[in-house]
Amino acid sequence: MKKIILTSILAILTFGLILSACASATVTPTPLDPDAIYTAAAQTLVVEMTMVAGNTAVRRLTEMARTPSPIPPTATSTPEPSATPEPASPTPLPPLPTIISTRCDWAEFVGDVSVRDSEGFPPGANFTKTWRLRNIGSCTWTPESYMVFAGGDGMGGNPLSPLPGIVRPGETVDLSVNLRAPATPGAYRGDWLLRNPNGVAFGIDTNAQDTFWVQIQVLDLTQSRQYDYDFAANFCLADWNNQTNTLSCPGSSGDQEGFVILLQQPSLETRLENEFALWTRPSASGDSWIIGEYPPYRVKNGDQFVADVGCLEDSPNCDVRFHLDYRTSGGTVRSLGIWREVFDNKTTRIDQDLSELAGLSVQFILSVRNLGDLADANAFWFVPHIHNDINLDKVVLTWSQERTNVCYELEVYLASLTSGEARAFSCLNGREFLGSTTLNNGELAQYIAWNNTFRSFSGEIYSAAPRELNFLTFNGDGINDAIRSDIMSISNYTEVIFRRIKP
Repeated sequence: MKKIILTSILAILTFGLILSACASATVTPTPLDPDAIYTAAAQTLVVEMTMVAGNTAVRRLTEMARTPSPIPPTATSTPEPSATPEPASPTPLPPLPTIISTRCDWAEFVGDVSVRDSEGFPPGANFTKTWRLRNIGSCTWTPESYMVFAGGDGMGGNPLSPLPGIVRPGETVDLSVNLRAPATPGAYRGDWLLRNPNGVAFGIDTNAQDTFWVQIQVLDLTQSRQYDYDFAANFCLADWNNQTNTLSCPGSSGDQEGFVILLQQPSLETRLENEFALWTRPSASGDSWIIGEYPPYRVKNGDQFVADVGCLEDSPNCDVRFHLDYRTSGGTVRSLGIWREVFDNKTTRIDQDLSELAGLSVQFILSVRNLGDLADANAFWFVPHIHNDINLDKVVLTWSQERTNVCYELEVYLASLTSGEARAFSCLNGREFLGSTTLNNGELAQYIAWNNTFRSFSGEIYSAAPRELNFLTFNGDGINDAIRSDIMSISNYTEVIFRRIKP
């Protein structure tokens, strides 16, 4: 049909030229413009190659043939000579139709929803990796399609997970897998693909065969051994919450509920560091908090809580308030201090003496409240830990005495060959701390001698008058077994020290 119409139009145009030549033999015919010829040829070629463009050209030519040219008005005077007119701009060709993918199964990686590449995790930490993918193929993904493990480190993830629903061409979907960090420090990567209902795997990039992956760094936490307690290394032992909900640990950056993430090389507002920091981000709500409550810790005499606090880099509107609290065994929460931080190229050193809690088993609570821009509430606790200046590194003896309505306990610590301490407690009313005393040279030498002589043992001594029972747990480095007379001597010696603390 296209060729018939074009042939008819060309015939009409040719006939018109012949009539014009016959009507005025003295008029020199206007020569054909080669550019016009090439333009017409190009338009004809487009007609042949592109259906949509061809139909448009046919309609335009048909309308031109049917519509008479306007008659110019009759001139009333001789016109002045005019300049040579500018050549008319060629009419642009109609756009070619949009190319639609003919590849059935094809994915595009949009971004990481959780767990950025090389994010750090403690050994054995559980986490969820989520990718955002777009269907750029021509086929719809269904729940009969799967995300499949394709190689590398599986990290305990389900190797075959069905898609959560229907994903039509052009739509995006978030795909997640629950994983566990390996036990050995190092870099790990796991690769994943999609699989259609026919069992054919496909992926991303131009060949639709490349994988999308999860890549993490399992952190070496051995540096925490230099501290009596490391809050950063043990951060996932804490219970993390916002003001209403429980948070996963480790969290995911960008989570509107708030999150806690361990940073191996944190960029603070003042400097780049190479030790651990906790990134604690409050929830994105009006009254936004993040709260971490740690397991019970028995405070020793000389314990200090130490940390640097402030805002991470690129957080110009950061305005946060840090809280350090503790919960007693009875459930009461008490404050140890509050520090407000803004993004001002300064950080604050917290060095809190915990001696008043010595002997108590308490749960420390680290929390941050946002006071400024929600998008910049990036608070950090840099190397939060407890250290002890006394540096007691061994409990050589635990001695306890029970009588009617009475329960006492004494712990003997040996820090070195030159220092030691004894600490007394009440076994009743939540193990109340009663006091401590430094071992004199004779006492220190006696306990060191016992430690070097006897291997570890537990024993008890019952006395009928008064009716009391003494228990001993001895942690020795020697090779000999303690006999009853040895146990009696150790018990009596320890009771004398206890009476010095509590007569």
